[in-house]
Amino acid sequence: MTKTPSKTLPSVIIPAFNEEKNIFKCLEFLGAKMQLDYQIIVICNGCNDATAHIVKTCFPDVFLYETTTASKASAIRLAENQSPGHPRIY
Repeated sequence: MTKTPSKTLPSVIIPAFNEEKNIFKCLEFLGAKMQLDYQIIVICNGCNDATAHIVKTCFPDVFLYETTTASKASAIRLAENQSPGHPRIY
C-alpha cells in the first residue's frame, strides 16, 4: 500500500536534484523524525546520486516521489498532483 499525503495537513514541498550532501541536514532541521503537525514531501527529480536512498532509509515518514525528469517545475507539479494540504511551503 502506497502512502499518500494528507489533504488537510500543511505541506513542505522539496524538489531535490542530487542533494545527497544536503538532504539529511535539511530534513533533520525540519524535524522529519518527529511527530509533526505538517507533512514533508520530497521529489527527487533526475537524481543520479543517493538522495532518494537517504530519504527512504533515514526518514520513512517523509513522502518521497521520484521522477527521471530533471526539472524543478516538473517536480513541483508532481507534488501538486498528489493534492497535499494547505498551506504549502516550497
